[in-house]
Amino acid sequence: MELRELLKRLKDLGGSDLHLVAGLPPAVRVHNELTILRDVGRPTPEQMREMIYPILAKEEIERFENDPHFRYDLDFARGVADLGRFRFNLHKQRGSLSCTIRALSGSIPSLESLGLPPGVRDFTASLRGLVLVTGPGGSGRSTTLASLVDEINHQRSARIMTIEDPIEYQLKGINQVQARPEIELTFANALRAFLRQDPDIILVGEIRDKETAEIAVKAALTGHLVLSTLHTNDAPSTINRLTNMGVEAFLVTASLLCVLAQRLVRRICDQCKEEFRPSPELLKAVGIPPEQATTLFAGRGCESCHGTGYRRRVALYELMKVTDRLRDAIIEGASATQIKQLAMAEGMITLRQAGIRKILQGMTTPEEVISQTVADDR
Repeated sequence: MELRELLKRLKDLGGSDLHLVAGLPPAVRVHNELTILRDVGRPTPEQMREMIYPILAKEEIERFENDPHFRYDLDFARGVADLGRFRFNLHKQRGSLSCTIRALSGSIPSLESLGLPPGVRDFTASLRGLVLVTGPGGSGRSTTLASLVDEINHQRSARIMTIEDPIEYQLKGINQVQARPEIELTFANALRAFLRQDPDIILVGEIRDKETAEIAVKAALTGHLVLSTLHTNDAPSTINRLTNMGVEAFLVTASLLCVLAQRLVRRICDQCKEEFRPSPELLKAVGIPPEQATTLFAGRGCESCHGTGYRRRVALYELMKVTDRLRDAIIEGASATQIKQLAMAEGMITLRQAGIRKILQGMTTPEEVISQTVADDR
């Protein structure tokens, strides 16, 4: 069993992650679905070491062998240059090596190819303020941020600095720093250092704690454009997430420009796409009036899509602009539900609504939208 062949299999399947665990068959995540590679065999602990150790330095191997709490993230391209770049995450499982390998894109997609709402550009053109991208892991937040920063860098002269964990995209002309908590190079400490480096724009890979949140907000209030991510289910719940971290509501309203929530859903395969007549129950579940969709589309399954009916993915976006009315509601302590209702009244397209649009355009299926979004009346 060779690592190179498994990485090639990952790329051929169009997968995002390869999971290797001693004693279990390898698995590839393709468009959010986990596919077990039962024809490969189960790697032994010795085979795992033979595959992974050659990419590690001697001191890293010694630390892994001797430290029971060892966890190591490695971003590398050695030995697999023709296959692209990969991010390695290693940890011990039942005393043996376990590894998750993520395929990293070699190029930064344009904002047009991502299909971002046009209003996003209005906020990234600002000279100060906080722009947040939210969603679960694997929803494309890092790609969105990289595309935004790359476009800013090409459109105007600005000193841009980033603190990331890990650095997934190599951005030309931008000062990128890899977070290393083991030497106290945390998001918060890097932010403090950045503010003494005269930056115009700061990208923070993720706001994970109160300290980072407060420094990011203060940086946004003192003449810097700050871009970052949060783990929230939708854009409106971001407000409560920040206040629950301990950021004062008045600081949130003074700094926050907008929140972009996003999800990735599987796109219907063009090679086996066909019409079908949806049941009333399916239309009701997704929230489409029966008169709007007498026929929809789905993939039959073919060789091109490995029998799944889906090929590649498409993004759903929910852009919440922080208006004066929203600021007043936040100061008054409005709930996430109340903020969402107000944002919708002011024109926000929710994730579910964005998904319904993609269904009616024949790009994805009701099942995909139901699995990745929640109904707007919840």
